[in-house]
Amino acid sequence: PVIINQQNRKEGRNDARERLAANTIDGWEVPIRMQSGNFVYPFAGVGMSSAAQSDRLTPLDQPAMPLSGAFPLPDFYGKKLKSGFKVSKDIAPVTDNHTWEFEMDNITQAVALNWDSVAIDDSKRLVLYHVEKQKQIDMSTQNSYQVDGTGTQTFKIAYGFDDYIDEALLPENSNLGMPYPNPFQSLVNIPFSLSEAHDQYEVEVVISDIMGRVIISFSENFLRPGHYNWTWDGREMSGKSLPTGIYLIDMQIKHPNGNEKFRTKLIRK
Repeated sequence: PVIINQQNRKEGRNDARERLAANTIDGWEVPIRMQSGNFVYPFAGVGMSSAAQSDRLTPLDQPAMPLSGAFPLPDFYGKKLKSGFKVSKDIAPVTDNHTWEFEMDNITQAVALNWDSVAIDDSKRLVLYHVEKQKQIDMSTQNSYQVDGTGTQTFKIAYGFDDYIDEALLPENSNLGMPYPNPFQSLVNIPFSLSEAHDQYEVEVVISDIMGRVIISFSENFLRPGHYNWTWDGREMSGKSLPTGIYLIDMQIKHPNGNEKFRTKLIRK
């Protein structure tokens, strides 16, 4: 009933890939549209150009606009490298690899990020990373991502070869991510990350009800640093499906210097 997958490496690409949006001889651009209900903000995105600057704004960039006060949309912005300017579209100088960082602030309802499926070339990737959920989305094989939750969420978009992507998105700290979907009906993903502080880890997960009764437990030894995802089908060890209710996820991460413990809530609907 439990499946573990490591998220670091790509799992394959569509043979019928579209060309990079707004591709030009001296760079490329991927527009990102942010949508909540009937409201759309179409001026976000990332890209590279020989005319771009890392330390100042150029006409290629889009300064961030305050949205949350006037529309049912969150504020979406990144900071231009070195300059600190807030932008919703950041075009960087052409290079072999790069990482953009964005924040989505004042979230009050579900928000969708949409883009055209893209292909850089056979050896490079463009990956959206949701920091709080520790979830990676290959932007060449998927064209949308829904953000659930409230408050502030953080994102990275990494471009480059596999080794660079793995290094750029390697977690700084070990952590238990936000389960998704939550509430869930049949399957739930339990993401977690293991930092590069140690060469290997032992991870144990215990799911219990609010009375403390253990529903299921599972563990893995000799896990390397990186991002992982456990998929659970909402069944006990006996195979019995669980009723609607609130459950607790306890994770213990063991390494040579000790143990780290994390807990979060899960809702079965």
